[in-house]
Amino acid sequence: MINKKITVAICTYNRPLLLEKCIESVLIQDTSYEYEIIVVDNDARKTAQEIVYKYRTRVQYYFQPLKGLSYARNMAVSKSNGEFLLFIDDDEYADRDWLNNMVSCQEKYSADVVLGKVIYEIPDYFPSYIKKSSFFLRKNRITGESAGINEGYTGNTLVRKEIFNLRTPAFLEEFNHTGGEDSDFFNFLLSRQAKIIFSNEAIIYETQDFKRLKASWFYKRGYRSGYNYSNHLFKNNHFFIGCIKWLYSVFGGFMVSFLLIIRMIFSPNKYFIKMLAKLGNQLGKIGYAFRFQIKDY
Repeated sequence: MINKKITVAICTYNRPLLLEKCIESVLIQDTSYEYEIIVVDNDARKTAQEIVYKYRTRVQYYFQPLKGLSYARNMAVSKSNGEFLLFIDDDEYADRDWLNNMVSCQEKYSADVVLGKVIYEIPDYFPSYIKKSSFFLRKNRITGESAGINEGYTGNTLVRKEIFNLRTPAFLEEFNHTGGEDSDFFNFLLSRQAKIIFSNEAIIYETQDFKRLKASWFYKRGYRSGYNYSNHLFKNNHFFIGCIKWLYSVFGGFMVSFLLIIRMIFSPNKYFIKMLAKLGNQLGKIGYAFRFQIKDY
């Protein structure tokens, strides 16, 4: 076993109870790897400080007063001491073998980035059209499978620390209030030939909070994703080529949305949320042409 020091980084905003569950799951990892835990609090009220204080001998606390996802993640990178950063969100908690499986996968495939498996946990009090929605069914990945464009995320991700030196800041500030900073960064890494793979064994569980009780949350998420997709498309292609790809994507996306509407008629619980997010995705692509963003962070 190769000796590596890992920094487990948790960026948090006003989720103290979920944060505590997250920290507890990281502290009880069944592993022989050396690891530190850092928490970056992005809430002006410092709602995470009291929670982290309970674990002050094991967990380091940092406060980022500038509100924004990119600001918080970049601070986590700057404060880390590990050879690798292992990101987990404050609304997630990990399997006992999570850290071991992440590092073992990285070693086996000599990867720069490993994307772990996310299993959604939906509270019983959520309406059936959310609990039964196919929106929460992620594509099954084979361990060692390579990731493609727009498939990167920081919810359950191991990253080689030195690779952050390829771009400063790693997470761009333009995404602070829209999300998509993680997808943008991993797309950039792919353009630099970084090796990004999936692990099906490194599992975390994501708890759905009260914000996701509203159907509008799923629409807005789809919209932001579509907007960021278009942003990436035109940044990385000649304008004429970008237009062709954009038109093809919008047309195809609306066709899929139409099919989902038909499916929803016969199975509303399963397809309503997925249709809403997909439709929002296409409108986000069109919104990019008019520079109309949804800022929800």
